Amino acid sequence: MKEYLIQFFQEFEYEPADAACLIGAYDAIAANAEALSLLEAALAAYKENIHLDYKEEIQQRSAQIATLVDLHTYTVDLLVYICLTRHLRELYLQKGIDVQIFQDSVRDLKWKLEECKIIKGIRGSFVASWFPGFFRLERFALGRLQFEITTAQRDYEKNGIKLQRGVSRVINVHIPRTGKPMDKESCDASYAAARAFFADELGED
Repeated sequence: MKEYLIQFFQEFEYEPADAACLIGAYDAIAANAEALSLLEAALAAYKENIHLDYKEEIQQRSAQIATLVDLHTYTVDLLVYICLTRHLRELYLQKGIDVQIFQDSVRDLKWKLEECKIIKGIRGSFVASWFPGFFRLERFALGRLQFEITTAQRDYEKNGIKLQRGVSRVINVHIPRTGKPMDKESCDASYAAARAFFADELGED
């Protein structure tokens, strides 16, 4: 796993200090038999079922690991999800999903690391509960924006379009905090990509 982490941080161009911190965290876990067992259990649980209870099977184990090796929970939370990307990458390949979509989606981990440093002063993530959507293959980054299918949160009717709250399926759009400005061109490209990506599920109209 350590070799995978080193390659991951290089692939996604993590800052050297961030990569060193997270690799150091992994080394601390690997040196503690109980902590390593918990990490391996989390990875095995995800490999067995991507729709597992993430709070119990992943984040609860992360909290136990953090206590055992005296690391901040935010750091361990992020590290465990980065480790999970190894199997997530395999799932993308199995399903024939473009590797660029994998890379754009997984890059959200880096954006959350940057956010955590700014807001909490810690290398990690304080929003681990956000990540499961990506790991269940329900949320995808398509260029600048992120998308997932959900149901309408309210009734809506206009110009012949009618949506029923809790029933009508719609595409939810999320704007990730990347530290880079948004522009109309990149957003339009993302919308076009989402229309094509979800066409089989929602239709092209």
